[in-house]
Amino acid sequence: MERNMQEWRCREELLLMEAPVVTLTGQYQMRIENYRFLRSLRENEIQVQGKRCRLTIAGECLMVNYYTGEAMKISGRICSLHYQEV
Repeated sequence: MERNMQEWRCREELLLMEAPVVTLTGQYQMRIENYRFLRSLRENEIQVQGKRCRLTIAGECLMVNYYTGEAMKISGRICSLHYQEV
């Protein structure tokens, strides 16, 4: 229980700092919260613009399962995640 509270506080701090929150489930699913927009979408690369960074997800058969103003879910074989401050 204490660990869950610590994780929640950490997540809240990241959201307040305008940092994207990325959750990976194995190699095949990713959820991104706190982003600005989807920059590009290709089968082998997806770029997501954060408020202060750009995320580049590389892999195979990548697709966006859902995309809302709050979160997006990406699936496919995720090989790498690159974080670039802007």
